[in-house]
Amino acid sequence: LEDRLVLSGTPTGVPVVDWVQTSLDDLSIAASTEDKPQSKAWEHDDKWWAVLADNSGTWVYGLEGNTWQLDLQLWTNTGVRADGRAADDLAHVLLFGGRQSEVTTIEYDAQSQSYQPWSVRAEAIDIVFSSGVESATLDVDSTGRLWVASDANDTVEVRHADVAGNSFSGPINVGTGITD
Repeated sequence: LEDRLVLSGTPTGVPVVDWVQTSLDDLSIAASTEDKPQSKAWEHDDKWWAVLADNSGTWVYGLEGNTWQLDLQLWTNTGVRADGRAADDLAHVLLFGGRQSEVTTIEYDAQSQSYQPWSVRAEAIDIVFSSGVESATLDVDSTGRLWVASDANDTVEVRHADVAGNSFSGPINVGTGITD
């Protein structure tokens, strides 16, 4: 369990943030972002990043002012739903396309202020999910191990891979008897 601190009012020495509503320019995307457990955006190096598909593929976008700019194409497939997790200068991205999906790792280059394929493992790791999969989500544990959780016909499964590895484990059932 993690420590939690309950605060009432504003503690001394903590700045009060005055949120300013900013309007962003429209961004045309080609695929649905429908999966609730999936995160499409993260912040790194004082800049917001997102993984979304347009008509030419699935891209990492960087927010420049009020406009999302193309940064790095991850896949030519436009029908995937992405789930991204930042971990220091790396970002791990699940590109969920149904049973045939993949996880790619990219690294932030501070000099160019953009992402590029990870120099340790530039190729994506393929994942073949069980029959009936509808959704999947990615996370990274404190040791750097990648974990992917997914549903199947009537089970919930997890798979893991070492971050520098090139394959995921077989499915591990963590729940059975699920229904629509």
